[in-house]
Amino acid sequence: MKSVFHSIFLLLISCSLFAQNKLSIQGKVTDISGAVIPDASLKLQPEKGQELMIHSNAAGMFSFENLSDGVYKLTISHIAYQTVASQTLTLKASITGMKIAMTPATSQLKGVEVTSARKLLTMQGDKLVYDPGVLPGADNDNSIEILKKIPGFWVEQNEDIRLNGSGDVTILINGVKQNLVGNQVAGLLKSIPANAISKIEVVTGGAARYDAAGGSVINFVLKQRTLDGYNINFANNVLIDRYVSNNHNLYAMLLTGKLQSSTSVSYASNHSYYNEDGRISYDQQHTNTADIGYQRNSHTRSSGPALYENLSYAISNKSKIMLDISSTWKNSQSDFTDTSHFGAPLNYRQQYKRNDEIKNNLTSANLIYQFRPDTAGSLLAVNYGYINGYIRQRQDIENSRSPATGYGSILQAGYLPLQGYQHIIKADLEKNFRHWVLETGVKYSAGRIDNNARYDTIKATGPVFDKQLSNTTSYDEKISAAYATLRYTRGRIGFMAGGRLEHTATATVNGMSGTIRQDYTNFLPNAAITYQQPGYSGMLKLSAGLSRPDYQLLNDYRYYISEYKYQEGNPFLKPSTRYTISLENNIAGFLTANIGYIRLNDQVQLAGTQLNNSPYTAIRPENAVNVNDYYISLSAAYSLLQHKLEGNLNFYGEMFRYYSNGKFPLQGVNQDLSKYFTISWSNNYFITRKLVLETSVFYRSTAYFYQITQGDRWQADAGLTYYLSKKWNFGAKYLDIFNTYEYRYTNFYDNYLNTYLRDLNVNRFRLTVNYRISGGLKKVSKPAADNNAENMSRFQNQ
Repeated sequence: MKSVFHSIFLLLISCSLFAQNKLSIQGKVTDISGAVIPDASLKLQPEKGQELMIHSNAAGMFSFENLSDGVYKLTISHIAYQTVASQTLTLKASITGMKIAMTPATSQLKGVEVTSARKLLTMQGDKLVYDPGVLPGADNDNSIEILKKIPGFWVEQNEDIRLNGSGDVTILINGVKQNLVGNQVAGLLKSIPANAISKIEVVTGGAARYDAAGGSVINFVLKQRTLDGYNINFANNVLIDRYVSNNHNLYAMLLTGKLQSSTSVSYASNHSYYNEDGRISYDQQHTNTADIGYQRNSHTRSSGPALYENLSYAISNKSKIMLDISSTWKNSQSDFTDTSHFGAPLNYRQQYKRNDEIKNNLTSANLIYQFRPDTAGSLLAVNYGYINGYIRQRQDIENSRSPATGYGSILQAGYLPLQGYQHIIKADLEKNFRHWVLETGVKYSAGRIDNNARYDTIKATGPVFDKQLSNTTSYDEKISAAYATLRYTRGRIGFMAGGRLEHTATATVNGMSGTIRQDYTNFLPNAAITYQQPGYSGMLKLSAGLSRPDYQLLNDYRYYISEYKYQEGNPFLKPSTRYTISLENNIAGFLTANIGYIRLNDQVQLAGTQLNNSPYTAIRPENAVNVNDYYISLSAAYSLLQHKLEGNLNFYGEMFRYYSNGKFPLQGVNQDLSKYFTISWSNNYFITRKLVLETSVFYRSTAYFYQITQGDRWQADAGLTYYLSKKWNFGAKYLDIFNTYEYRYTNFYDNYLNTYLRDLNVNRFRLTVNYRISGGLKKVSKPAADNNAENMSRFQNQ
């Protein structure tokens, strides 16, 4: 690995030795107020030869290098601004300091400003860039709610984010990875209002510059101020179903001189619950087994704050330092009851009760230095990150049986403390030449997690330590990585090729199993071909990645779900590898068509096993299957009735086949080709100049996953937004109108069948109040480098 890092650093140094440019055109793109415009598309057409195309950087700057003298035509365009028509330039010497001012592309509809020229999707290199302001609900939704309306995305009831059927996603905010897990990511995104997002960048399947683990990359780029002053948005909503939940958020942007800040502070108090009725059958009967009918009830109450802070200081026009912090706290209490009725020959009633109290926090901090060595968009970034978190969990369990017949009640108490940390050091360089862009970097991370699980059996004489259930586990992980990618753009065609080399070393020290070490190295190639012309852009892409098993899957202590079902980890899990081939097309900015193939090797699945022909079920993660997966995604955005009705219609279809690794033979429908599809539709209708109706419908057909069947699902929402003034708007939304968003499940494996219907908290009513203030709008004499243009949300009152 040392030789790899030495090679990368030599490559960084050699970048400065390239040949000097001949003639150049350098300048800056702004709007009519002087605010910089990043990501503007600039096309330079010589009288003879290929057209050149570049984009303005985050500071609005652009540079065409290595030009010969002659006559050129320059055209500038952007999704939110009117295109600047071709300008003829006679180049005899280099041009510096060119200033281009663009006018917003808007049409007026009484009291609401509708940016009819804005497109939902544009392609930039290997990224799909979505404008969330085009989507219905942008003024009242949070970030995770607006994500559901983008083609290929959906969010499960447990807040698991999925793209193109896969839950392997990496979340970035302003280009910085948010090192959170599970519903902590969803909690952070809920704290950021959708109208604070400038754009959402999606890299399907990932890329060499990102961590190999994590799959597709989703980058939320927040709006930035370009004039001294502040913007503050207060958002409050109340959600009413069987209980009352509430969420309060303050989002603020501040720019004063060279200092810029984006801050989100929120507090949420939520209820989640379900009722479940099911039946368990065994193919092979035994004196210890019987068909079981059961009813389960679960209710969880959770509350806590979330914080996101991005603070940057422009040291000069070329460099800045940035501090990025995210933190979530949550206190939750859940009550779970399982009442089971055992048929012949057992004939008894079993009641299992479990109460969980959990306190957790995860905090991630990144200190970043950025330097731009030239005006061509080159960037050097050095990052130190630190993550720290804990979980404090207590379980109280009670088992009882009637008739008792010698069984009696059993009381148990569990204490499950967890503490962990991780250090991250990385450096990235992007060097821009005339047609070439070199991306290269290195990364090293080291982390540790300690977990102690203690269970006591409560007896009349006091608690008695349970050695069978209790365990102690420590997990150490070290990852070294290096990558390089070369991009070439000439006219309408672009090429990209590169790879990432990662070495992982882990050690799991377990009180029962001893020390288990794993050491593996992976090379993951990436390549893409892009084509762009007016009205069409397309990309054919190959990407590769890893899915490393996380600590929760590796920790082999047992967690009892019910009296007869427990889940345990597997410290011997291997990482699964993923290869994706995708073809992504965008037509006229409103129609997208994407198809793809994903090959998964050694995919980790939660495999269920019936123990010793008894009622007991063990669930354990295993590298159970390989998968061939095919998907297609279609989306169309529309604007009708002179822009009074605007929205988008999405279709997603997937078919896949499992292939057993041998240890766990496939059962039932898992032996066949599985397929399902989803259709979603959302739109805004402008009733008056101040009143907007938002509606959305979602449908997913029956799906057969590993050892699970999920029934079809319907969901429909409808809401109204009233714009009282520039500062105030009010929203009322009825969620899950159809009340058919239910989980109709079947769990199956050898000799075992479990069918059940889970009724979730649906038919919810949400009230939202948003209040915005701003001030101190004086112009900055020297705008700080790398500020994104302040991209106003789509619907703003006059």
